[in-house]
Amino acid sequence: MGEYGGGWSVAEKALQAVAAAWTRRGQATSLTQVFMEMSSASDIARILEDIALDRYQLNAEVARLVFKAAEQGDQVASEIIHWAGTELGSLANGVIHQLGFEDQSFDVVMIGSLFDGGRLLTQPMQDTICALAPGARFIRLTTPPATGAVLLGMKISGLDSGPIRKQLITTVSRFT
Repeated sequence: MGEYGGGWSVAEKALQAVAAAWTRRGQATSLTQVFMEMSSASDIARILEDIALDRYQLNAEVARLVFKAAEQGDQVASEIIHWAGTELGSLANGVIHQLGFEDQSFDVVMIGSLFDGGRLLTQPMQDTICALAPGARFIRLTTPPATGAVLLGMKISGLDSGPIRKQLITTVSRFT
C-alpha cells in the first residue's frame, strides 16, 4: 500500500524506465540492453509484451542489474537507486514517528541483499532518516535474521544465550 524501495520496486521502476525510453517519453538507458540480455528477446517491444501478457516474469533479481548499471554510470539506473533509498528512508520515518523516536538515539539495522549495493542506496536512505531523527545510527546486519529469532526465543523462554551466543551465530551462518 504505497510502500516501496525493495528489490521488486527497483525492478518495476527499471521496467517503467525502459518502457518510457522505448516510447520516447523518457531518457535512453542501458537498462534496455540489460532487459534484452536477461530475457533473450529479439527486441524491447517483445519484452514489454511478454511481461504484459505474463509470459515473462519480472523478479527482484533485476535489482542487482540495476545497481550494476548505476555503478557503470547509467543516469536512469542511478536515479532509480536513489529513489529506492529515499523510499526506504520514508518507510523508516513512518516507524520512527509511530514510536516517537525523533529525538532518540537508536540503531537502524539494514537487512537484505539490496543493501549490498552500497552508498548509492544507503546515502539517500540515511539522509532521509537523519533529517527526521539525527540520532539514528546505521548498522549492516552481518548475521542471518534467523539468529535474532533464536536469541529472542531463548530470552522469552528464560534461557541465557550469553554462553552460546557466538557459537550460535557461527552455526546459523553456515546454514544460510
